[in-house]
Amino acid sequence: MRKVFLFLSVSLFMLLTILSFAKKEKWAEKEQYVVLYFGATDCYYCNLPENIKNINTMSKSIENKYPGIKKVMVCMDKDLKEGMIFINKYDSTWNEIAIGSFYQNELAYEYLNPTKIPGVPHVILLKRSYSDDNQYKVPIASKTKILVDLVGGTEINDWIKGGFLLPK
Repeated sequence: MRKVFLFLSVSLFMLLTILSFAKKEKWAEKEQYVVLYFGATDCYYCNLPENIKNINTMSKSIENKYPGIKKVMVCMDKDLKEGMIFINKYDSTWNEIAIGSFYQNELAYEYLNPTKIPGVPHVILLKRSYSDDNQYKVPIASKTKILVDLVGGTEINDWIKGGFLLPK
């Protein structure tokens, strides 16, 4: 009887030990696309009617190519009042808007400054992987990849007119 009890106790202990070290199934990560448009009052091209029209077209139609995309306008003006005037030249289909601090803008620090040419106008398309399987059910990014990095009106306009295709 003692041998049976000892055998069952050891077996149960080993089973629990194995289960505790087994890889727990992780919730599937979710993906989201984000497009960032960087502009400024001091940027000549950013204020041209053609550019404003093209960026408005992008903001309205990019969701057809990337459903659920988050659209973020970043106005790098140092003066907030000037920044408000600048963003009011564009349509109101943006999900988020950041204004201020020139190249010290938090989004510029993160995405614009390390690009090939940190100038404006600038469009960056991101693909973000995230999970919201946590205590507070808030999204936490696990990986962000830059898919498109475009600077200057010609590059941006060609990408918009070309249907927002990813480079090969």
